[in-house]
Amino acid sequence: MNKIERNQLCSCGSGKKYKNCCGKTESLALFRKKILEREIHQIKNKLFTNFIFNWSNEIPGILVEFLGDSIKEVPELEKRIKNMVVEFLDENENADLLLLIECVLFDYFTPEGETFFQKFLKNEKKNLRNLVVEVLSQWGDSYISIYEVEEICYEEKIIILKDILLNTRSKVNLMEIPITEIEVGNLFIARLLSKGEVYETLGFILLSGILKQELIDRITELKNQKIIGVQDNDWRKFLKKYGYEVIISIAILDNQYDFFGGAIEDQFDWINDKQKEVARLIRINLIEDYPNEDVVIAIALWYRYCELKKPKINKVETIIAAIEYVIALKLGRFVTQKEIALKYGVSPNSISSRYKEFMEIVEGCAVDPVGQRISLERNLLAISKSLKKIWIDDPAEINQLINENFGKINSFAKANISLRDKAQNLLYDAWETTGKKRVELAKKALEIYPDSPDAYVILAQETATTFEEALYLYRKGVEAGERVFGKRYFEENKGHFWGLIETRPYMRAKLGLAETFEFLNYKNEAIKHYKEMLELNPNDNQGVRYNLLTLLLEENRFTEAKNLLEKYNNDISAEFKYNKCVLEYKLSGASNITKKLFKEAIAYNPFVPDYLLGVKQLPLFPPLYISPGGEDEAIYYVTKNLHLWLETPNLFELLEKIVK
Repeated sequence: MNKIERNQLCSCGSGKKYKNCCGKTESLALFRKKILEREIHQIKNKLFTNFIFNWSNEIPGILVEFLGDSIKEVPELEKRIKNMVVEFLDENENADLLLLIECVLFDYFTPEGETFFQKFLKNEKKNLRNLVVEVLSQWGDSYISIYEVEEICYEEKIIILKDILLNTRSKVNLMEIPITEIEVGNLFIARLLSKGEVYETLGFILLSGILKQELIDRITELKNQKIIGVQDNDWRKFLKKYGYEVIISIAILDNQYDFFGGAIEDQFDWINDKQKEVARLIRINLIEDYPNEDVVIAIALWYRYCELKKPKINKVETIIAAIEYVIALKLGRFVTQKEIALKYGVSPNSISSRYKEFMEIVEGCAVDPVGQRISLERNLLAISKSLKKIWIDDPAEINQLINENFGKINSFAKANISLRDKAQNLLYDAWETTGKKRVELAKKALEIYPDSPDAYVILAQETATTFEEALYLYRKGVEAGERVFGKRYFEENKGHFWGLIETRPYMRAKLGLAETFEFLNYKNEAIKHYKEMLELNPNDNQGVRYNLLTLLLEENRFTEAKNLLEKYNNDISAEFKYNKCVLEYKLSGASNITKKLFKEAIAYNPFVPDYLLGVKQLPLFPPLYISPGGEDEAIYYVTKNLHLWLETPNLFELLEKIVK
């Protein structure tokens, strides 16, 4: 049948143009379908994030208990699984492990007789549309199975999978990897989660089809052992209860696919085999003494170094020694270049030279743990104390003060300073380290001076296992700051906080408190704290206006949202530009002003519409870095604000028209 053009007469015989008749209905149906799929994708990400955050301590033990006898066939697998799950829960992406963690999420029954997924859905139901709940309810019956890739639709980013155990077919919309990495005939091991007419996954394993028959034979044998007297074709019941056996079978059958702790270097696209061989040697030399995630960082550092420097590889031992020295310092291990040099039989000078080159790359990618330059803050506080100057906000003045008074910084640190300043110096040390050392320094600072806001911020970030615990600690930090400064200080210095260096720990605690209120859905409390922060620091060095704008739009507080946008009318971020469109549409519909604002927003960041309209799918994890006007900024904006658009579906239609 020939495709009907938009301006042709509709084939239904109404006498209207297709675009004003059946075409309009089909377009609306397509939009509704896209909106449903986007809502489901958002819920999927929320489900996984909440599960990991709230149950991270219990997951390794539950998983080993759940796998039971299945892991005894692989030596030391129990210990390795526990270690790898712990590393994964510390934000180490691993789609393979994700499948095992899914088993706990969807298939493990808690003492209350519910799965973790069922608990989540019960709590979320009241906030979801009936259609969304209907689709999500199907996830409770989902299972891990073995699929074969039959067809790849590159334009739609869809693959057609055949379940080789149940002989069914499904359309899957891939989100996590480029579709070009998949070939027809590949085996695709996954749990398919419905989002209407298509499915998506949390994690999956992609294998060569060469294992197909052997894998089927092993799983069939296991099924017959586990479910006695059941018809051979009753695969669903087996896979729902023992789907993890598929994953374990892969570990046992395929030695080249070293699922539990395999070749990290295979994940990188090396320029030549020599570079890859060095990466292999890095792994072999570091794997016994360093956590797996740090071995990954070491190899990633070598890969980045090869990309940028294209080095001539002479003495491999020097390269490995220098990289180990970088990783040891990152972990706070007190080793010397001489000790590392003796280990690898090289000279300390040769390590020093390579170390500097590697550190240039590390420092070029580094992100400060609290979003501010802590070392600079420490120096500014020292200078402000020694000069009795408490307000330093002008960048030119900052540079001048540092240049003129650099020698006073160390003398100030050694002076007979107050207990409060001694505690804060410890906390600056804490911010510049990681892990247990950071927590120890924070606790020591509280022993010296109990009203230290930064100590509570660190404990909230590093030790809290629930959002309620984090809320308690952030509140303690805010209360500590209020006691230190007193009511009069706030009244006299309102508008100059953050420029007042000594106020920054308090502002960090207040930001943590507001964000935690927001996550726990105490929106009015969050709005109150964000507003107070902008009153204290109108320059908004912490970027709280973005969270505040989103909350005001969620709560339909349009006058306040408009006032906020006008107050920061020089803000050119994608978040302000696109949310200004959302606000204007809510106030005046598809007016000329709304259309003009859309065009301005698209001109600034043209990547946002593709993610809003579903042309490109959002990744499972948001970007670590954001560049103004870049695609990473677009991903960040849509991830954070998509729900605002879903509440106003006609916005998508207007955006699509403007883009076209």
